[in-house]
Amino acid sequence: MALSEKVKRWMTITFLVLLVIGFVVPGFLNLDETAPQNIAEPRLCQSDSECYLTCEDIPLTVLCLHNICQQNACDEPKYYAYQEVPITFSFSVEVNGKNLSLKNRGNEKDIFVKFQESSLQVFSRVLTVQEILEKGKISYDGACVLIDGENYCADSSHGLKLEVNGKELLSFPQSYVPKEGDAVVLKYELKK
Repeated sequence: MALSEKVKRWMTITFLVLLVIGFVVPGFLNLDETAPQNIAEPRLCQSDSECYLTCEDIPLTVLCLHNICQQNACDEPKYYAYQEVPITFSFSVEVNGKNLSLKNRGNEKDIFVKFQESSLQVFSRVLTVQEILEKGKISYDGACVLIDGENYCADSSHGLKLEVNGKELLSFPQSYVPKEGDAVVLKYELKK
């Protein structure tokens, strides 16, 4: 038998052994199959009112974001905790110098964000501008904003900026978390 044949056989056997080990060893790593799994199935939603949980006979308000309830079991962390007293701030969206009415943008069954003509009430301290706008059927990623099927992106002739209290946010503006009394303006306009 030639040396190259022996090498080929040795490599084939080694490959098969590694393949078997790759499928068998992970099974041994999870030996305790009786351990409780704390992972609840995600629930689809269209509004916050579809995400309520009852924990120890107390109703728990849960946020619907990206069409998924953000908490699906009582023992899961409450990242988007509901607060009784809202954060209220002025908010406007300007496209080519025209103000977009925000009054009826949100779903009336949403609980965490309430849209008014020129202001918003947010009932959580951690919602970002991007998440708030999603509740009003507006998609914003910092470079583009999608409003009623129309996409407005920053390019060589137009700018898209988020101003907070008169100052433009330059790095990750969509991640800004508004504070009480802020004046927030999202502008899409011709560059000067």
